[in-house]
Amino acid sequence: MGTFSKVAQVLKIMQSDYAEKLDVEQLADMAHMSTSAFHRAFKNITSDSPMQYLKKIRLTKARDFMNKKKPHGRKTCHNEKLLLLKNGRFIRNVYRIGSGVIIPTNR
Repeated sequence: MGTFSKVAQVLKIMQSDYAEKLDVEQLADMAHMSTSAFHRAFKNITSDSPMQYLKKIRLTKARDFMNKKKPHGRKTCHNEKLLLLKNGRFIRNVYRIGSGVIIPTNR
């Protein structure tokens, strides 16, 4: 299996398991590559580091969930898979950085 195929397989895993605790070493293991070779190949293919790419996936999923309407009309920003994100602060910070939008907090 070539480098592109290995990274593509890991990308599929990242898309489906985005809420799991993933790190570069685990992802490199999944690709059967050294950490440095995986990081370099991943960045060459996606233009992002593996962790930047994972944050983008999580941001997109969080944004999708925030915009999703509950049956009774309220917006929601939580889903079982997003529980791994630990708290709303992470979502707010990633969303703010990714979109340039300031999200008010209730401090």
